[in-house]
Amino acid sequence: MNIAKISAVAVAATVLAGCAAKQDVSRFEAEKPKTVCIAEHQAVKEGVVTSLQSGFAKHNVQTRVIPANYVMKHQAYQTDISAANTEGCDAVVFYVANWRWDLALYMAYANIWVTNVDQSKTIAQASYRTGGGLDKFIDANDKIIELVDSMFQQVEAKKQQESQKKAI
Repeated sequence: MNIAKISAVAVAATVLAGCAAKQDVSRFEAEKPKTVCIAEHQAVKEGVVTSLQSGFAKHNVQTRVIPANYVMKHQAYQTDISAANTEGCDAVVFYVANWRWDLALYMAYANIWVTNVDQSKTIAQASYRTGGGLDKFIDANDKIIELVDSMFQQVEAKKQQESQKKAI
């Protein structure tokens, strides 16, 4: 291989490495909720709610969609929900997701956060931000379910350890 080809490969590898997607997660630490209210975000594509419902169902968590008002203030979403709508729920799920266009429509960003019912404490959160490379063309449904799964990892691992201790 000549120097020009090696340089081209090195530059391409460097550029693509900087384009990786980023995911951040804070997991449920104690018990997982049994029922969550999903605060519907009208400005986000409709399929996100269905993906959230599927993700929570995988972990035997029931869901109920409730109306919500999301307002952007100081570069963060402020949410407004009615306490009457959260009756019977152990937690409330909020979400945002943004799509962009580049040869095809793709989900560029998603954030899911779960609070206690009175919204005084975030009990789990997962976010995804795409890089600039070809890895941005992911299946949004699968990514949302993966984000939900990631919030449950710690609780599921703890439950599995306890089952193994009982078996011994």
